[in-house]
Amino acid sequence: MARRLEDLARDLDLAVYRLERPPAAGPDLGALRRELEWIRDRVVTTAREVDR
Repeated sequence: MARRLEDLARDLDLAVYRLERPPAAGPDLGALRRELEWIRDRVVTTAREVDR
């Protein structure tokens, strides 16, 4: 579980880095949005597993 959380933190760090890099527009923003939604879904899944 700890490894999964570390992976999520790394993925979030990379997404934030991509947000800070110009240019974040057009197709880049769409791809970044999908990536963040994917990370969010993984966080929710992990939280549910911890809650069991």
